[in-house]
Formats: sequence, structure tokens, C-alpha cells
Amino acid sequence: ANTLTEFTYTVTSDATAQPLSNVYVRITTDSAGVNTVWAGTTDAFGVARDAFGQKPRLSAGTYYFWRTLSGYSFSDPDTETVS
Repeated sequence: ANTLTEFTYTVTSDATAQPLSNVYVRITTDSAGVNTVWAGTTDAFGVARDAFGQKPRLSAGTYYFWRTLSGYSFSDPDTETVS
């Protein structure tokens, strides 16, 4: 069976370590950023959620996270492993 894991992804400021809200987060299965499998925006606590308020549900594997926030620079992609 293909089991999906609810994955909590939190975006914080490199400078202050505080959560960043309204960050657009896109998850891809490839480091080139082509195959998007999930997209959402961080909430007030910096946690990525989709339009329905749900966290990403992902199969086990390696994913690449791309973050966009006006006036902020991220070193993307951020590689995460879901197990």
C-alpha cells in the first residue's frame, strides 16, 4: 500500500529564527524544480499548509522545497527526506 505521511514543514528566518508567514512553498520530486507535487503557503507559525489548511501528505522519499517571499532570499531548494 502506498502510505502517505503528514509532513510538517516550518519556514523560519535565518536571521532571527522566528517563523515566517505567507511564504509560498512548492514541493518537487526533482532538484530542477520541475515536477511539483504540492504547493501551499505558511501560516502564522511558519507551517506550510494548502488552501484547505492541510499539511503536505507525501510518500516516503526525498523532496525539494522551494520557498518564495517578497523581499526575502532563500537558498533553495531545501532538501527534505520523508520516511
